[in-house]
Amino acid sequence: MASTADSNERDTDVSALIAQAREQRRIADAAEAELLALAVTWAHAHPGIGVVTEADWSDDADHGGQERWLPLAGPGAPEVAEFCIAEFALAIGMTTDAGRRYLGDALELHHRLRRVWERVQDGTVQVWRARRIAAATRTLPAEGAAYVDAQVAPTAHRVGLVTLDRLVEEAMVRFDPEEAELRAMEAAESRHVDVQLTQSGFDGVVAVYASLDVPDAIDLEDALVRGAAALAEQGSTEPLPVRRAKALGMLARGDVVGPTTDADPKGRRMVLHVHTTAEAMQTGSGLARVENTKGFVLLGQLSEWCMDPARQVDVLPVIDLAERISVDAYEVPERLARQAALRDLTCVFPGCCRPARRCDCDHVVPYARGGPTCTCNIAPLCRGHHRLKTRGGWFYEVLEPGSYLWTSPLGYQFLRDHRGTLDLTSRRPPPRECSCASDPPRDS
Repeated sequence: MASTADSNERDTDVSALIAQAREQRRIADAAEAELLALAVTWAHAHPGIGVVTEADWSDDADHGGQERWLPLAGPGAPEVAEFCIAEFALAIGMTTDAGRRYLGDALELHHRLRRVWERVQDGTVQVWRARRIAAATRTLPAEGAAYVDAQVAPTAHRVGLVTLDRLVEEAMVRFDPEEAELRAMEAAESRHVDVQLTQSGFDGVVAVYASLDVPDAIDLEDALVRGAAALAEQGSTEPLPVRRAKALGMLARGDVVGPTTDADPKGRRMVLHVHTTAEAMQTGSGLARVENTKGFVLLGQLSEWCMDPARQVDVLPVIDLAERISVDAYEVPERLARQAALRDLTCVFPGCCRPARRCDCDHVVPYARGGPTCTCNIAPLCRGHHRLKTRGGWFYEVLEPGSYLWTSPLGYQFLRDHRGTLDLTSRRPPPRECSCASDPPRDS
């Protein structure tokens, strides 16, 4: 016999459950913000006065066990007496190392990211998001941190890692170009391949570690993908990771990995999708975004790659994101697919970061219901979220190019654009009609 509690649980309205979950999330976020403020107060109560600075500390010197003065955040934030960290960390259930990072993030936000800090304290940005920003800016000079703060604060509640990394790297290049160049040189010098032959065991498996240039890594990944696929076509039923490992061995022996053509005996050419600004191209300095890796490189690095005689550089026609592309067919042409991918960069479902180039091209208004195949009605959706939209009760509409309003099965609404995802809750911006809405309906 079912208990009364079980019966009540079944009778509970699902909408009320979501409402309760949202309220509990709000309460938890407020408590996290208050704890972060207490961390700042604790750090201020234990300034690094009359103790040895970390710069002067030496393990070989005899300091008589004296306390150190630690810079937990970036330049401009106050130093903290070392011994205060452990007690605060244990009080909030953290290890000393985790507590040091927590206090450092709190000081970074309070002293160097003031705009983001204010948003945390007014409840519009969650602590975990703010801490992610603080961890990224800690090595920047004060001007660089202020730049990131000004750029990211308005959208800190939904900024993604890709956008944050871009801002931090841009700030590094702009405000500390020598350090940016030094890091690039250090990264280049750290390239290596290490085959752990001396650590092999009875199982006959050896670990391999490597650090490569981006183009070389993309070439290797492409070869492993093709090799694993070829092994599957030849009847291999082993898991994908195993087939990739076998493909690497084939490369080492000089075996052909995957299909080739007479015109291209070495297999498919590597395609590197790079985006930069006209200003950066003219000055020869700045950053370029590498779409394949979601990362950034200095333009100097890009120039070196392009001048390598072993690589072929193809300059693709520029796609005008403002151009209206339309066809009278269900199939999405390559030019329209590229335009949508360049405009949105990722799957446009709230919170999804899957690359747009690997997504389905979705008709926002279904083609069977008269939705046109045009710039204003095509958006990238990964396969899972495409199914969710088609079969799962989710609905979305285009507000403007690159901006989408999603509605969940229970009526909650989320705004998704190039800045990330915003939970609108009860607010709903007016939709903008598709410019092709007057096109006559077509059969599916």
